[in-house]
Amino acid sequence: MKRGGISSLKREQVLRRDRYQCVYCKGRRNLTLDHITPKSRGGTDDHTNLITSCFACNQEKRNKLLKEFLVEKNPQVKKLQKAVEEIRSQRSRPPPFIGIPK
Repeated sequence: MKRGGISSLKREQVLRRDRYQCVYCKGRRNLTLDHITPKSRGGTDDHTNLITSCFACNQEKRNKLLKEFLVEKNPQVKKLQKAVEEIRSQRSRPPPFIGIPK
């Protein structure tokens, strides 16, 4: 039986994969499935785009991308995101040559 376009089998597989807990808050009550990339923003019902979420976190996330939601939910993520962007910008430059000592 399908629920909102997602089969019962797929729902059970996602819940089992995520150990029957919300990936955001680790809660175990009122579990739903959340689209990592919302359907309104081009996401699909594929299992790789679905995660287990409690109703409260799912409502809080709304139609945000996962990245947007996590930055909003946790200020530390914003700092990490900035550090990653800095590292990526450094990758575009060639690394300095380090000779091997003789």
